[in-house]
Amino acid sequence: MLQSAWIASFLEWAGFICITLGVILVVKHFTLDTRLGDMARHATIRWARLGAYVLLLVLGLVAQHLAKGLAGGPS
Repeated sequence: MLQSAWIASFLEWAGFICITLGVILVVKHFTLDTRLGDMARHATIRWARLGAYVLLLVLGLVAQHLAKGLAGGPS
């Protein structure tokens, strides 16, 4: 029981960090990178990078959902 509490706590924090980093990177992608001319590269690189940022967001949401389920909360 104590071990699952530690795992749930870890998943919750990992989810929080992933979501926070994902949001920061997506905002950076559409603001700072555009202003610095980084968007002039190949479109494939831009979409791949944006996809990685969105995947980071999704992983954070999944980790938060798993933590809630592991802790016994409503899913």
